[in-house]
Amino acid sequence: MAIIVLSASTCSGGRYIAEQLAERLGYVVFSHEDVIDDLVSGNGSADEVREALQYAPSFFERLTYDKERQLARFRTAFLQRLQRDNVIYHGIAGHFLTKGLSGMLKVRIVGDIKIRVQCEMKRDGISESEAYRS
Repeated sequence: MAIIVLSASTCSGGRYIAEQLAERLGYVVFSHEDVIDDLVSGNGSADEVREALQYAPSFFERLTYDKERQLARFRTAFLQRLQRDNVIYHGIAGHFLTKGLSGMLKVRIVGDIKIRVQCEMKRDGISESEAYRS
């Protein structure tokens, strides 16, 4: 079973690289959004899962374990997809979710900072200095 996990900085072409690689190798490609869709079709809120992936739990959330439950649901669905043969994952938390697992290629893609800044300025409608900060 071949697994490739791609992690990319914002506006560095991670999705494009994953899709091109999957096409060339004949692999199935999926992202965190596909995993979230799997979860939402079963039961749950896409926004809750996205928030759990992107932000640390607040004090109250640490007491209720809501984000931990969302992350556990996500990880279960994510690992079920990894069990298929010849897959490429690109998206949030791939390296974190596969920590301790072996037998896969993990790649981090970092794009040129000037191109990333231009992309963020265009995408978010922000100034150059704001783009450098984000």
